[in-house]
Amino acid sequence: MLCRRLSCRLWWLIRASTPPPRILRNPPSTRLYTVNALPNRIAPISRPSVSPPQHLDKHSSEPTHPIVQQLRTNLYHYTNKTVRLTKISNIARRSILRRERRKQLADLYGQLRQQPELLRKIARRDMIALVNAFVPSQSIQGTNTAKQLTLQTIKILQDMEAFRVCRLSTQELELLIKLHVSIDEIHAAEAIAHRLEAKGPLSSGMREQLAIALARQGRVKESDAMCESTPNLKVCAEQVNTLLKMNEVSGAEAAIQKHQVTSPGRSVMDYGLDRLITHMVRESRDTILAIHLFQRKRELGLSGASVARLITDRCMYTMQPDLAWSLLELAQSTEDQKSVIGIANGMIKQYVAKQNLTHAMEIYNNTRTGSKRRSLLPLVTRRDLMVALAHSNRVADAMILFRDLDKATPYRFSNGVYHTLLRGLIDGHAAKDVRYVYDRLQRRGIIPNLDTFHVLMTFCGRSGDTAFAQLVVQDMAKRGFTLSHKMYTSLMACYVQAGDSRSALAVFKMFMEQSEEKPDAHDFNVLLRTVMTPKVSAEIANQKIVSILENMKRLNVMPDDSTMITLLQIYDKVAPKQADALWSRIVSTGMLPNLKPVRVSNVMYTRMIQKVGVLAAAKHFFQQQQEPARVPLDGMTYKIFLDAATVSPATMGLANKFYRDMRLRGIKPPLSVYENMISGWSRKWQISKAKRVMVDMEQDYQIRSGLSAWTRLTDGFLANNQIESLHKLVMQEMIAERGILPDAFLEQRMVKALKDHNLHTEMDEFLNTLAVIRQNKQRKALAKTSRDAASRSPRRLVRIPRRQHRPSHTQSTTTTEHSDADQQYQTNHF
Repeated sequence: MLCRRLSCRLWWLIRASTPPPRILRNPPSTRLYTVNALPNRIAPISRPSVSPPQHLDKHSSEPTHPIVQQLRTNLYHYTNKTVRLTKISNIARRSILRRERRKQLADLYGQLRQQPELLRKIARRDMIALVNAFVPSQSIQGTNTAKQLTLQTIKILQDMEAFRVCRLSTQELELLIKLHVSIDEIHAAEAIAHRLEAKGPLSSGMREQLAIALARQGRVKESDAMCESTPNLKVCAEQVNTLLKMNEVSGAEAAIQKHQVTSPGRSVMDYGLDRLITHMVRESRDTILAIHLFQRKRELGLSGASVARLITDRCMYTMQPDLAWSLLELAQSTEDQKSVIGIANGMIKQYVAKQNLTHAMEIYNNTRTGSKRRSLLPLVTRRDLMVALAHSNRVADAMILFRDLDKATPYRFSNGVYHTLLRGLIDGHAAKDVRYVYDRLQRRGIIPNLDTFHVLMTFCGRSGDTAFAQLVVQDMAKRGFTLSHKMYTSLMACYVQAGDSRSALAVFKMFMEQSEEKPDAHDFNVLLRTVMTPKVSAEIANQKIVSILENMKRLNVMPDDSTMITLLQIYDKVAPKQADALWSRIVSTGMLPNLKPVRVSNVMYTRMIQKVGVLAAAKHFFQQQQEPARVPLDGMTYKIFLDAATVSPATMGLANKFYRDMRLRGIKPPLSVYENMISGWSRKWQISKAKRVMVDMEQDYQIRSGLSAWTRLTDGFLANNQIESLHKLVMQEMIAERGILPDAFLEQRMVKALKDHNLHTEMDEFLNTLAVIRQNKQRKALAKTSRDAASRSPRRLVRIPRRQHRPSHTQSTTTTEHSDADQQYQTNHF
């Protein structure tokens, strides 16, 4: 032990003597939003590396404006807890985070642009980080979103010089050229290129971009002159696409041969277009240009089957299904059947993986061609789609696939596929289809196993098809299988469903004689249903029920809640007027020992409310409470009556009686009861009583009435068309006095009500107030974040002594000193 203490002490002394670790310029937690972490941005421009500062404005001599501080926070330390907690895929989460972050940055930059003096104080590194936040990825090029992002990025780069924030460097000018090229603004790109040529020769990347822009305009010779090295497949793809648009096939072949995209065994155009499409998808990630080249290939009469699946997978992976649909329509319009099969196969696989079965089935129906309406998709794809449809209980669509597969091919599925299909058909109540699938299973020569018979017996128990049940039992006997406990129960339920009580009793006796297992509560619940025979009297039915319950007691089988529900259903069917009395007789016999009296009374009152209404049930309740043998009750009993009484404002007096009686007994109502009472009194236009309930809720739970309670209070104002009073309530009592900010639901409700009653002035006042309050809250949160960041400083860990008797002078506390490089970095950038 002494050696261990000495070694720990020596370790801490060595730890204290080592210098502090160097601060990382690009910590892992923020790499998602830095420039270096965006590999899919416009290449090959190497943009300036911008790393987030460790402490915002810590070394600044002047206080930073809140808008600037918030801009920096969103640039380097953006978080969104709501999106992170949502159960979505990582790809979708990153897309949503980027979109939300860009919205906030665009709003903040718009505010800064209106104040040029603040914009001039923005550091260069912040502007570059802002630019990189808006540069669109290559995977969305050609879309409206990409165009809007590109225009926003160009505006920011131009503002850097217009507002004299800083002069654009060569790298930033190159980025500006490429952005102009991406939206086909060739003249602006050439103007910036002339400006760059004044500083020195253009880089190879810029010459390539200008060559691409020239090729798009059909200036092929100038494009070849601008392109320094060959082969260059990007430039070649643009040239070939433009030349084929102009029907210059020979020129396109010459361009392909010049860039060495040929193969000895294939034609120049066929191989060259395939190679260019593959390069656009895998290397350049330009899906739109790949689709254009696919279209050019089809116009020449060449099949696109070799690259159709590749383009489809890229479209679906980058969440651009619209492009995949357009590609499918293009292949269908040009009657390229092989390409249609490849595209549809890729789309269906992706949709099945995402559980989007509606679109998957739509694509499958599009591939069913010919007079027999049969699809040419691969068997595995059709099988997977059928299984997914069966899992989702889409019976009609699953049977379309099954019939197509059964008629078109001799393909035999495994037992697991048949079981999944049968379960889906059973859950969808498709009895004829279950028999059809079982018949086809036998004709295909597939040997059913025990799981198959379990599924079929479940179907028999639900449908009551005794003839089919007998066939299944005979088939089991031929194959050497015996009935299990679950199968006996299903067979009993089958005869009960068919109304054959004698056969159900015979099955139960057979189970008792042949099976080694003991019946459970579910078996006796099924057996109880045999009492409901035609023209049976209430007394005879009760005698049979008592006999069954005695057998349960003798076998030590305890009844459950299902037993109680079953008995109530039997009494309702046999003797509707005497159901409650018969139920009370059964309960009084003590044959339901584990049923709580409170649970029984709650079920009875729920049934009474459904049958005779809440007024009659309440009268019975209060009469029973005055008798010596009171009906047991709890908080759920009161909640049942309060939920029923607060539905209509006419019964709010009765609801108030239950509410007061509940609180007098010391039972605290749940929050939902308080909110229902508030809504009921408000709709009855008793606002003072509704507010009194809010006070009771605050006293009982020691909380302030929140947004939910105030929203329920507005129900009455809308129901009684008191819109001006509603506006006063929300503006004064909610927002001004309580400080409760309406959510999106209440805001939408208020705006709709004010607009419908032509109260436009009040609506503008309401919306402006919300905007000011939200902006103030945002500024306070930003100020708090700035204070926390400024007060945070890296400190060296100091070991706290474990035992008090140790001397306290073993180690002195030291402060962390920044290295010269870190101090110089912070001085330059702040």
